Amino acid sequence: MTLGGANALDFAGTGTNDLVVTGANAILVGSTADANVTIGGANPSDGANALYFVGSGTSNISVAGSAATLVGGTGTVNATLGGSGGLDLAGSGTNNLTVTGDSVAVLGDTTTGSVLDASVTGAYATISASAANQTVTLGGANALDFAGTGTNDLVVTGANATLIGGTGAETVSTSTNTLLFGGSGAMSLIGGAGNVTLVGGTGGSEAATVGAGGLTFVSAQTNTASIQAGSGSTEVLGNANGAVSYFGAAGQAGVTFFAGSGNETLDASSSSTNNNLFAGSGSATMSGGSGANNFVFYRTATLGSQDLITDFSSTDNLYLTGYDSTKSSTSYTAGQGLTLKLSDGTQITFSNLTNSASDQTKLQNATHYG
Repeated sequence: MTLGGANALDFAGTGTNDLVVTGANAILVGSTADANVTIGGANPSDGANALYFVGSGTSNISVAGSAATLVGGTGTVNATLGGSGGLDLAGSGTNNLTVTGDSVAVLGDTTTGSVLDASVTGAYATISASAANQTVTLGGANALDFAGTGTNDLVVTGANATLIGGTGAETVSTSTNTLLFGGSGAMSLIGGAGNVTLVGGTGGSEAATVGAGGLTFVSAQTNTASIQAGSGSTEVLGNANGAVSYFGAAGQAGVTFFAGSGNETLDASSSSTNNNLFAGSGSATMSGGSGANNFVFYRTATLGSQDLITDFSSTDNLYLTGYDSTKSSTSYTAGQGLTLKLSDGTQITFSNLTNSASDQTKLQNATHYG
Protein backbone atom coordinates (compact mmCIF):
# COMPACT_ATOMS: atom_id res chain seq x y z
CA MET A 1 0.00 0.00 0.00
CA THR A 2 1.15 3.52 -0.82
CA LEU A 3 0.05 6.47 1.30
CA GLY A 4 0.64 9.52 -0.89
CA GLY A 5 -1.74 12.00 0.64
CA ALA A 6 -1.08 14.23 3.58
CA ASN A 7 -2.27 13.41 7.10
CA ALA A 8 -2.91 9.73 6.41
CA LEU A 9 -3.76 7.36 9.28
CA ASP A 10 -3.02 3.63 8.97
CA PHE A 11 -3.74 0.83 11.45
CA ALA A 12 -1.89 -2.35 10.56
CA GLY A 13 -3.77 -5.64 10.40
CA THR A 14 -2.78 -9.16 11.41
CA GLY A 15 -1.10 -9.97 8.12
CA THR A 16 2.26 -8.71 6.87
CA ASN A 17 2.08 -4.97 6.29
CA ASP A 18 3.96 -3.47 3.33
CA LEU A 19 3.69 0.32 3.25
CA VAL A 20 5.24 3.17 1.27
CA VAL A 21 4.59 6.60 2.73
CA THR A 22 5.27 9.70 0.66
CA GLY A 23 2.63 12.04 2.07
CA ALA A 24 3.47 14.35 4.94
CA ASN A 25 2.27 13.97 8.53
CA ALA A 26 1.26 10.33 8.29
CA ILE A 27 0.48 8.34 11.44
CA LEU A 28 1.13 4.59 11.35
CA VAL A 29 0.14 2.14 14.07
CA GLY A 30 1.76 -1.29 13.95
CA SER A 31 0.34 -4.60 15.11
CA THR A 32 1.57 -8.06 16.06
CA ALA A 33 2.37 -8.76 12.43
CA ASP A 34 5.65 -8.17 10.61
CA ALA A 35 5.98 -4.95 8.64
CA ASN A 36 8.04 -3.53 5.78
CA VAL A 37 7.72 0.23 5.77
CA THR A 38 9.35 2.89 3.59
CA ILE A 39 8.87 6.50 4.64
CA GLY A 40 9.94 9.10 2.06
CA GLY A 41 10.48 9.33 -1.65
CA ALA A 42 12.46 11.10 -4.32
CA ASN A 43 11.89 14.56 -2.84
CA PRO A 44 13.22 15.61 0.58
CA SER A 45 9.73 16.66 1.64
CA ASP A 46 8.22 13.26 0.86
CA GLY A 47 7.07 11.49 4.01
CA ALA A 48 8.07 14.37 6.28
CA ASN A 49 6.94 14.39 9.91
CA ALA A 50 5.74 10.81 9.89
CA LEU A 51 4.86 9.17 13.23
CA TYR A 52 5.14 5.39 13.42
CA PHE A 53 4.13 3.31 16.46
CA VAL A 54 5.99 0.07 15.85
CA GLY A 55 4.24 -3.16 16.77
CA SER A 56 5.41 -6.42 18.32
CA GLY A 57 6.39 -8.15 15.09
CA THR A 58 9.60 -7.74 13.15
CA SER A 59 9.66 -4.33 11.46
CA ASN A 60 11.95 -3.44 8.56
CA ILE A 61 11.89 0.32 8.21
CA SER A 62 13.59 2.71 5.78
CA VAL A 63 13.21 6.42 6.52
CA ALA A 64 14.22 9.11 4.03
CA GLY A 65 11.68 11.73 5.07
CA SER A 66 12.77 14.41 7.48
CA ALA A 67 11.68 14.71 11.12
CA ALA A 68 10.20 11.22 11.34
CA THR A 69 9.46 9.74 14.77
CA LEU A 70 9.58 6.03 15.47
CA VAL A 71 8.16 4.69 18.72
CA GLY A 72 9.46 1.19 19.29
CA GLY A 73 7.46 -1.77 20.49
CA THR A 74 8.38 -5.17 21.85
CA GLY A 75 9.45 -6.63 18.52
CA THR A 76 12.66 -6.48 16.54
CA VAL A 77 13.29 -3.26 14.63
CA ASN A 78 15.67 -3.07 11.66
CA ALA A 79 15.70 0.56 10.61
CA THR A 80 17.68 2.87 8.37
CA LEU A 81 17.21 6.47 9.44
CA GLY A 82 18.24 8.58 6.47
CA GLY A 83 16.12 11.68 6.98
CA SER A 84 17.41 14.62 8.95
CA GLY A 85 16.06 15.51 12.37
CA GLY A 86 14.55 12.12 13.06
CA LEU A 87 13.71 10.70 16.48
CA ASP A 88 13.80 7.03 17.39
CA LEU A 89 12.33 5.95 20.73
CA ALA A 90 13.64 2.42 20.82
CA GLY A 91 11.42 -0.32 22.17
CA SER A 92 12.09 -3.12 24.62
CA GLY A 93 13.10 -5.58 21.91
CA THR A 94 16.19 -5.63 19.72
CA ASN A 95 16.85 -2.43 17.79
CA ASN A 96 19.25 -2.56 14.83
CA LEU A 97 19.73 0.95 13.48
CA THR A 98 21.68 2.50 10.63
CA VAL A 99 21.71 6.27 11.00
CA THR A 100 22.79 8.22 7.92
CA GLY A 101 20.71 11.37 8.38
CA ASP A 102 22.02 14.39 10.25
CA SER A 103 20.76 15.50 13.66
CA VAL A 104 19.02 12.23 14.48
CA ALA A 105 18.25 11.39 18.12
CA VAL A 106 17.95 7.84 19.45
CA LEU A 107 16.67 7.05 22.94
CA GLY A 108 17.12 3.54 24.31
CA ASP A 109 14.40 1.75 26.19
CA THR A 110 14.07 1.73 29.98
CA THR A 111 13.76 -2.06 30.04
CA THR A 112 16.84 -3.81 31.42
CA GLY A 113 18.32 -6.14 28.83
CA SER A 114 16.89 -4.41 25.78
CA VAL A 115 19.31 -4.13 22.86
CA LEU A 116 20.41 -1.04 20.95
CA ASP A 117 22.79 -1.68 18.04
CA ALA A 118 23.54 1.33 15.86
CA SER A 119 25.89 2.36 13.10
CA VAL A 120 25.94 6.15 12.83
CA THR A 121 27.43 8.09 9.93
CA GLY A 122 25.20 11.17 10.04
CA ALA A 123 26.55 14.28 11.78
CA TYR A 124 25.30 15.66 15.10
CA ALA A 125 23.65 12.44 16.20
CA THR A 126 22.52 12.05 19.81
CA ILE A 127 22.32 8.60 21.39
CA SER A 128 20.99 8.00 24.90
CA ALA A 129 21.18 4.35 25.92
CA SER A 130 18.97 4.47 29.02
CA ALA A 131 18.75 0.87 30.29
CA ALA A 132 19.59 -0.72 26.94
CA ASN A 133 22.80 -2.59 26.22
CA GLN A 134 24.24 -0.45 23.45
CA THR A 135 26.74 -1.43 20.78
CA VAL A 136 27.31 1.70 18.71
CA THR A 137 29.73 2.90 16.05
CA LEU A 138 29.86 6.68 15.86
CA GLY A 139 31.19 7.54 12.43
CA GLY A 140 29.56 10.94 11.97
CA ALA A 141 31.09 14.18 13.22
CA ASN A 142 30.04 15.83 16.50
CA ALA A 143 28.14 12.86 17.90
CA LEU A 144 26.87 12.87 21.50
CA ASP A 145 26.38 9.61 23.39
CA PHE A 146 24.93 9.13 26.88
CA ALA A 147 25.71 5.76 28.43
CA GLY A 148 23.09 4.27 30.70
CA THR A 149 22.70 1.47 33.19
CA GLY A 150 23.39 -1.31 30.71
CA THR A 151 26.62 -2.28 29.00
CA ASN A 152 28.08 0.22 26.55
CA ASP A 153 30.43 -0.75 23.71
CA LEU A 154 31.40 2.21 21.55
CA VAL A 155 33.67 2.64 18.54
CA VAL A 156 34.36 6.25 17.56
CA THR A 157 35.64 7.12 14.08
CA GLY A 158 33.86 10.47 13.58
CA ALA A 159 35.56 13.67 14.70
CA ASN A 160 34.77 15.56 17.89
CA ALA A 161 32.49 13.07 19.60
CA THR A 162 31.41 13.62 23.21
CA LEU A 163 30.68 10.58 25.38
CA ILE A 164 29.09 10.76 28.83
CA GLY A 165 29.37 7.71 31.05
CA GLY A 166 26.63 6.19 33.15
CA THR A 167 26.38 3.57 35.85
CA GLY A 168 26.96 0.68 33.48
CA ALA A 169 30.33 -0.58 32.27
CA GLU A 170 31.65 1.17 29.16
CA THR A 171 34.26 0.18 26.57
CA VAL A 172 35.42 2.85 24.13
CA SER A 173 37.76 2.60 21.16
CA THR A 174 38.43 5.89 19.40
CA SER A 175 40.64 6.99 16.51
CA THR A 176 39.72 10.69 16.47
CA ASN A 177 39.57 13.69 18.81
CA THR A 178 37.15 12.68 21.55
CA LEU A 179 35.88 14.10 24.84
CA LEU A 180 34.79 11.57 27.45
CA PHE A 181 33.20 12.02 30.85
CA GLY A 182 33.43 8.96 33.05
CA GLY A 183 30.46 7.85 35.10
CA SER A 184 30.24 5.77 38.22
CA GLY A 185 30.61 2.62 36.16
CA ALA A 186 33.96 1.25 35.01
CA MET A 187 35.32 2.62 31.73
CA SER A 188 37.89 1.05 29.43
CA LEU A 189 39.45 3.28 26.77
CA ILE A 190 41.70 2.51 23.82
CA GLY A 191 43.00 5.67 22.16
CA GLY A 192 44.08 6.19 18.57
CA ALA A 193 45.41 8.89 16.29
CA GLY A 194 43.22 11.65 17.74
CA ASN A 195 43.67 13.42 21.05
CA VAL A 196 41.46 12.16 23.85
CA THR A 197 40.37 14.13 26.90
CA LEU A 198 39.00 11.91 29.63
CA VAL A 199 37.35 13.43 32.70
CA GLY A 200 37.09 10.83 35.42
CA GLY A 201 33.82 10.22 37.18
CA THR A 202 33.45 10.86 40.90
CA GLY A 203 33.92 7.52 42.60
CA GLY A 204 34.40 5.86 39.22
CA SER A 205 37.29 3.99 37.65
CA GLU A 206 38.94 4.22 34.25
CA ALA A 207 41.51 2.08 32.43
CA ALA A 208 43.07 3.85 29.45
CA THR A 209 45.56 2.85 26.78
CA VAL A 210 47.14 5.93 25.21
CA GLY A 211 47.18 6.19 21.42
CA ALA A 212 49.34 8.23 19.08
CA GLY A 213 47.16 11.30 19.61
CA GLY A 214 47.83 11.39 23.34
CA LEU A 215 45.63 11.58 26.41
CA THR A 216 44.65 14.31 28.84
CA PHE A 217 43.17 12.78 31.96
CA VAL A 218 41.37 14.91 34.54
CA SER A 219 40.93 12.99 37.77
CA ALA A 220 37.88 13.30 40.01
CA GLN A 221 37.35 12.93 43.73
CA THR A 222 37.81 9.35 44.97
CA ASN A 223 38.51 8.29 41.40
CA THR A 224 40.82 5.42 40.50
CA ALA A 225 42.52 5.29 37.11
CA SER A 226 45.03 3.07 35.34
CA ILE A 227 46.87 4.42 32.30
CA GLN A 228 48.99 2.38 29.89
CA ALA A 229 51.49 4.50 27.97
CA GLY A 230 51.61 4.61 24.18
CA SER A 231 53.38 6.62 21.51
CA GLY A 232 51.42 9.77 22.40
CA SER A 233 51.98 11.97 25.42
CA THR A 234 49.92 11.84 28.62
CA GLU A 235 48.89 14.66 30.93
CA VAL A 236 47.19 13.99 34.26
CA LEU A 237 45.45 16.61 36.38
CA GLY A 238 45.01 15.32 39.91
CA ASN A 239 42.07 15.70 42.25
CA ALA A 240 41.27 15.11 45.91
CA ASN A 241 41.62 11.47 46.96
CA GLY A 242 42.21 10.45 43.37
CA ALA A 243 44.70 7.70 42.52
CA VAL A 244 46.35 7.24 39.14
CA SER A 245 48.59 4.32 38.19
CA TYR A 246 50.77 4.78 35.12
CA PHE A 247 52.56 2.03 33.20
CA GLY A 248 55.07 2.65 30.42
CA ALA A 249 58.14 1.08 28.83
CA ALA A 250 61.38 2.75 27.80
CA GLY A 251 60.94 4.52 24.48
CA GLN A 252 57.28 5.31 25.06
CA ALA A 253 56.10 8.82 25.83
CA GLY A 254 56.03 9.64 29.54
CA VAL A 255 53.43 11.26 31.76
CA THR A 256 53.20 14.85 32.99
CA PHE A 257 51.35 14.96 36.29
CA PHE A 258 49.91 18.15 37.78
CA ALA A 259 48.86 17.66 41.39
CA GLY A 260 45.93 19.69 42.69
CA SER A 261 44.72 20.89 46.06
CA GLY A 262 43.68 17.50 47.42
CA ASN A 263 45.46 14.41 48.66
CA GLU A 264 46.21 12.41 45.54
CA THR A 265 48.44 9.59 44.35
CA LEU A 266 50.38 9.14 41.11
CA ASP A 267 51.95 5.73 40.98
CA ALA A 268 54.32 5.43 38.00
CA SER A 269 56.59 3.06 39.89
CA SER A 270 56.10 0.33 37.29
CA SER A 271 57.07 2.61 34.39
CA SER A 272 60.48 3.13 32.82
CA THR A 273 59.44 6.24 30.89
CA ASN A 274 60.81 9.70 31.63
CA ASN A 275 58.11 11.49 33.62
CA ASN A 276 57.44 15.01 34.89
CA LEU A 277 55.62 15.45 38.19
CA PHE A 278 54.43 18.87 39.39
CA ALA A 279 53.39 19.25 43.02
CA GLY A 280 50.27 21.17 43.99
CA SER A 281 48.93 22.65 47.20
CA GLY A 282 47.62 19.32 48.45
CA SER A 283 49.54 16.37 49.82
CA ALA A 284 50.58 14.26 46.86
CA THR A 285 52.23 10.85 46.89
CA MET A 286 54.38 10.50 43.79
CA SER A 287 56.34 7.59 42.35
CA GLY A 288 58.29 8.29 39.17
CA GLY A 289 59.49 4.85 38.16
CA SER A 290 62.89 3.77 36.85
CA GLY A 291 63.23 6.42 34.13
CA ALA A 292 64.85 9.86 34.39
CA ASN A 293 62.11 11.81 36.17
CA ASN A 294 61.67 15.48 37.07
CA PHE A 295 59.92 16.41 40.31
CA VAL A 296 58.93 20.09 40.18
CA PHE A 297 57.83 22.35 43.03
CA TYR A 298 56.73 25.94 42.42
CA ARG A 299 56.43 27.99 45.57
CA THR A 300 53.39 29.80 44.18
CA ALA A 301 51.66 26.44 43.71
CA THR A 302 52.69 24.31 46.67
CA LEU A 303 51.72 26.76 49.43
CA GLY A 304 53.30 24.79 52.26
CA SER A 305 52.15 21.34 51.15
CA GLN A 306 53.50 18.05 52.51
CA ASP A 307 54.42 15.64 49.73
CA LEU A 308 55.86 12.15 49.53
CA ILE A 309 58.22 10.82 46.86
CA THR A 310 58.70 7.07 47.13
CA ASP A 311 61.44 6.17 44.64
CA PHE A 312 63.86 9.06 44.14
CA SER A 313 66.98 7.89 42.29
CA SER A 314 70.26 9.26 40.94
CA THR A 315 68.68 9.64 37.47
CA ASP A 316 65.95 11.95 38.82
CA ASN A 317 65.99 15.72 39.28
CA LEU A 318 64.30 17.93 41.86
CA TYR A 319 63.44 21.45 40.70
CA LEU A 320 62.54 24.02 43.38
CA THR A 321 61.36 27.32 41.88
CA GLY A 322 60.91 30.39 44.07
CA TYR A 323 62.66 28.88 47.09
CA ASP A 324 65.69 30.11 49.05
CA SER A 325 68.31 27.37 49.27
CA THR A 326 69.82 28.91 52.39
CA LYS A 327 66.55 28.40 54.27
CA SER A 328 66.13 24.72 53.39
CA SER A 329 66.99 21.91 55.76
CA THR A 330 66.85 18.14 55.92
CA SER A 331 65.91 15.73 58.68
CA TYR A 332 65.57 11.98 58.93
CA THR A 333 62.92 9.92 60.67
CA ALA A 334 63.42 6.18 60.90
CA GLY A 335 60.72 4.31 59.02
CA GLN A 336 59.59 7.44 57.16
CA GLY A 337 62.61 8.66 55.23
CA LEU A 338 64.57 11.80 54.52
CA THR A 339 62.57 15.04 54.64
CA LEU A 340 63.51 18.28 52.91
CA LYS A 341 61.86 21.32 54.49
CA LEU A 342 61.62 24.40 52.27
CA SER A 343 61.48 28.08 53.14
CA ASP A 344 57.65 28.33 52.99
CA GLY A 345 57.06 25.28 55.16
CA THR A 346 56.63 22.86 52.26
CA GLN A 347 57.96 19.43 53.21
CA ILE A 348 59.10 16.78 50.76
CA THR A 349 59.71 13.35 52.23
CA PHE A 350 61.76 10.83 50.26
CA SER A 351 60.69 7.54 51.75
CA ASN A 352 63.45 5.52 50.03
CA LEU A 353 66.29 7.79 51.19
CA THR A 354 68.09 7.60 54.50
CA ASN A 355 70.38 9.91 56.42
CA SER A 356 73.47 8.29 54.91
CA ALA A 357 76.13 10.42 53.27
CA SER A 358 75.46 8.81 49.89
CA ASP A 359 71.74 9.58 50.00
CA GLN A 360 72.37 13.13 51.18
CA THR A 361 74.81 13.62 48.32
CA LYS A 362 72.36 12.07 45.85
CA LEU A 363 69.67 14.56 46.88
CA GLN A 364 72.02 17.54 46.86
CA ASN A 365 73.36 16.76 43.39
CA ALA A 366 69.86 16.34 41.98
CA THR A 367 68.34 19.49 43.53
CA HIS A 368 68.10 22.66 41.46
CA TYR A 369 66.93 25.97 42.93
CA GLY A 370 65.62 28.69 40.68
